[in-house]
Amino acid sequence: MMVRRMFVVLAATIVAGQEEHFLHGSGTIAHLSTTRTMPLQVLAGVFKVGAYQRESLKLDYSAVKKLERAQASSQLFRMKLNACFQSKVPQSLPPSMLFDGTSESERDDPHFGMVCQADMTVCLKHDAYLSVLLQTVIDNPASDVIAVMPGPAGSVDYKQVRVKQHEYISFEMAETPDKVCEKIYQLSRLCHVLKDEFIGEQARIAATGILVNGKREDFELGAEVVRSFLSEAKADPDLCELFDWQVPMFVCYAPIRTDLDACRSDIELLRSQMADMRSRDETLRYFIRNALSEYLADSWVSLKSSTICVLENLYDYLNPQQTEDSE
Repeated sequence: MMVRRMFVVLAATIVAGQEEHFLHGSGTIAHLSTTRTMPLQVLAGVFKVGAYQRESLKLDYSAVKKLERAQASSQLFRMKLNACFQSKVPQSLPPSMLFDGTSESERDDPHFGMVCQADMTVCLKHDAYLSVLLQTVIDNPASDVIAVMPGPAGSVDYKQVRVKQHEYISFEMAETPDKVCEKIYQLSRLCHVLKDEFIGEQARIAATGILVNGKREDFELGAEVVRSFLSEAKADPDLCELFDWQVPMFVCYAPIRTDLDACRSDIELLRSQMADMRSRDETLRYFIRNALSEYLADSWVSLKSSTICVLENLYDYLNPQQTEDSE
């Protein structure tokens, strides 16, 4: 018994040491939780596997200096990023489909105490396929998932991406397709430029991506714009600092149900169930009514008057015409 207890303690210590090793970095660690931008529908698959979530990184002086040296967050860099992205957007789009860029204001230059948020950056506790983690939100990977990285990472099969224990995935949620440019910048800042500070130098990111809500046709256009933009960015001497180009990135169509949508769906389901119950009730009434009619009409049946009265009342109750008149 003592040996077994010592073994359990030793195993727990080893696991705790492994978790501590894989949870380096200064990014805030939190239990998985739903948010406005990352609801339960998205996190359901991750909940089942188990994961640690990195919520945000508060910039210290060293992180700010690193961003300045990399020149990947300056106002000029953001302006160039926006210009390159917009050059890939068809000029004939209506105003409702225009793509927003990331902020070009000096106020958004990196500074001490600035908090950089991540929608869903998680470290898995167990091995899992990426397609399984996101199966609750992606209905048809063949049409809903587009690999957008140039080079070998762009030919990775989404269904074959296996995320190993202690590896990360990082996905941003674009509530509308016009936000994909902003989400690219956010992914770059935390998962590439400040990766060591956010999740640790030894941490490995297996896949990144953007989950896009909204209309399907807007998603398809947005994914093509992102793919075209990244191809040019990789060859640009400044924009090439955006990403580790070996990590696959997927733009995914993930229409998120709002609370109102969920209520409407539940109401429709309840109506369907009520209609089914009513249909079965009418069928049962029909068979019982016919049986009673034959029973009461049989001249060989001898019953007390009180019993006959009860049966006749039951027959009337089962008569749909009588029921409708009473209502």
